[in-house]
Amino acid sequence: MFKKNSRNLVRLAITFTLILIALLNMPGAGRHTKASASAAHSAPLSSGVAAQGIEFEGFLDVGQNADGRLEVFARGSDKALWHNWQLTPGGEIAGWASLGGVLIGSPAVARDASGRLVVFVSGTDDAIWLKWQLTPGSSGLWSAWHTLGGVVRGLHVTTNADGRLEIFVVGSDNGLWHKWQTQAGPSYGGWSGWAPLGGVLPGVFAVGRNADGRLEVFVEGTDNGLWHKWQLTPGGSSWSGWASFGVGFFSPTVANNADGRLEVFGFGPGCELWHRWQLTPGGPWSGWESLDLPVCGAGGFSTAALNADGRLEVFRGTPERIGIYHKWQLTPGGGWSNWELLQGAEVHDPIVARNADGRLEIFTRVTGGGVSHNWQVTPGGSWSGWYPL
Repeated sequence: MFKKNSRNLVRLAITFTLILIALLNMPGAGRHTKASASAAHSAPLSSGVAAQGIEFEGFLDVGQNADGRLEVFARGSDKALWHNWQLTPGGEIAGWASLGGVLIGSPAVARDASGRLVVFVSGTDDAIWLKWQLTPGSSGLWSAWHTLGGVVRGLHVTTNADGRLEIFVVGSDNGLWHKWQTQAGPSYGGWSGWAPLGGVLPGVFAVGRNADGRLEVFVEGTDNGLWHKWQLTPGGSSWSGWASFGVGFFSPTVANNADGRLEVFGFGPGCELWHRWQLTPGGPWSGWESLDLPVCGAGGFSTAALNADGRLEVFRGTPERIGIYHKWQLTPGGGWSNWELLQGAEVHDPIVARNADGRLEIFTRVTGGGVSHNWQVTPGGSWSGWYPL
């Protein structure tokens, strides 16, 4: 009897093991990786529960490590800064980890001249705070928080031609202010004081860099128009006066063409997305031209990025946040495709980054507080579908 029961138990154990192996090898079982997910064109969305019950708020930002790995930053519902990073360039995701702090605004990230990511936030004291990787690419090892002072809202960070970081904010006077590193390199110390750039801003602005390295800012004015001003020399502290791009255009986004010419996108009459571009790198500008797609109530965002082959691609929202429309240049600096829909995510304020191999990747908050992403399967090619981060 004992031997017979033992044989039955062995058979049951073997049967259970075979069933378990079969289940684990079913499509979609276990954790998705870039390799398995890139073959799918529709995918489950985030459950809405982020890391350890944390939901994410506000705008995301994405930096690229010195070795090409993307790293995404977000403000959690606990008001702390959270981040998540690729374990290998273009590869699997590590998982969310907290960097602490108490934030009232959204993060902004850049890479300094030493190769380390530096992240800036607005604290509860309305001042700018920053922390940085202790060594380039050390996603798990960061400095303590340090303050740059100020009483601000809105935040953009960019890099000058010589590698010095420069930050732009809207001050308590509703004017544009900036502050910059006095020398390129490690991010602690060595910053200028706050300097005014003037203007009266509702708070929406963008920053680009000309082909010769001169920074240029684009703002939404109180006249419901777009204005811009620029450095007179690359990395210099002297700036032009404000120049108008006309009224009726708002919410600017700026990107560089393959030859370095800036191109600015903004919403205009009838909710259409419009654009204008420099006719030569750093030179005069075209007039406004419509990219069509009159979609109102689309969440009020657009963003643009450069494909690996030099073609600009622009992304904008859809009604009820059911996905993202995108449109791309057919040749670098040339004419444009029709609009197509990347459907499937309840999109909130997405951001687009470029992987080390040139593939574009979209990161977005989704309804419920989670984050999803969608990436080109090949540089400039088709898209993976949405997956929770």
